[in-house]
Amino acid sequence: MVWRCHIILLIVCIVLFGPFFRDMCSARSAEMKKPCVNCHTIHNSENANPVAVDPFGASTGPLEALMSATCTACHTGINNGTIDKPFVFQIANPGYDPTAGLTHTTLAGGSFYWVSQGFDLMGHNVVGVGATQVLGRQPPGDSTSTTFDFLTCAGTNGCHGDLSVASQVKAIWGGHHSPEESLSTDGSTLGRSYRLLLGISGVEDPNWEYSLAVGDHNQYFGNVRSGDDDLDTRTISHLCAKCHGDFHSGAGLAGVSADASFVSPWIRHPVDFDMGDAAGSEYTFYGGSGSYNVTTPLASDNIVLGVLSTVTLGGVGDGSAIITCITCHRAHGSPYDYSLRWDYKNWPGGALDGGCYDCHTVKI
Repeated sequence: MVWRCHIILLIVCIVLFGPFFRDMCSARSAEMKKPCVNCHTIHNSENANPVAVDPFGASTGPLEALMSATCTACHTGINNGTIDKPFVFQIANPGYDPTAGLTHTTLAGGSFYWVSQGFDLMGHNVVGVGATQVLGRQPPGDSTSTTFDFLTCAGTNGCHGDLSVASQVKAIWGGHHSPEESLSTDGSTLGRSYRLLLGISGVEDPNWEYSLAVGDHNQYFGNVRSGDDDLDTRTISHLCAKCHGDFHSGAGLAGVSADASFVSPWIRHPVDFDMGDAAGSEYTFYGGSGSYNVTTPLASDNIVLGVLSTVTLGGVGDGSAIITCITCHRAHGSPYDYSLRWDYKNWPGGALDGGCYDCHTVKI
């Protein structure tokens, strides 16, 4: 009878926990394959003290999915190239050098550090990190929305996960443990979406650009447009336009036709524009005779696993040199206003390189 009980217990465990262990064995990163207790707590108490914490180590109430930390708390730390998850928030100043790739430790998206210090323009001011939170604040470049809530990492008021779901945890449900893990994503499911940005495509750098070179970087997906119609919703710029839509179109410009922003001279700096289409232009020398420039990244409309864009310029226009929002901005934050990749207000400084000159090479 004892052995029968053991078999029954084993069957129950397989039925209840089998799918979880299957997902854990094929998780998006090695971090997700470690003991469950690293991220989850059963009772939210240990030695009579709460377990769940915020980014600053302060106790919080119980969290959904038995999480032991908030999104930002889990991703708070110092990047050193050996950790299996990205730290997008560093409480200590991570340092920054816009002209030398990422010799600092902020990774591709930058860091929430500067906005946490009260510099409100230097990053996305997400709940739990930003020093100032103002309910009802309208995002710049949004002339259509009528109601606004606090910005979060995921969900309805955030960027990651399913934007139709209010709860941050439910919005990214299953994403971290997805059996569809792939560094090349098509956006078809959350697990196959670039950085858990549902619907967005791209090629993920396995160490989030801690190491960075012409052959070692994220590959963003782009689409060449000639007007306001946004026909491909898988691009990184399309994601940005969900909140900053006016910067992506001719909307909000009184007396200006919708497609006017795609006619030179430009009304706004273009995105979804292939620099390779401009034959004989100054762009030909982007990156030093047309090589990929890691400090001013471009997108490609051809995303293939293990293949990074080799920029083609000089009138070929093969979709390998597409300007995106990410070309000039960092997603999480930087030490410069509007999360720019370089100090635009004080540019150019002592050296006439980086920034605008990366693309506008004859303006030096």
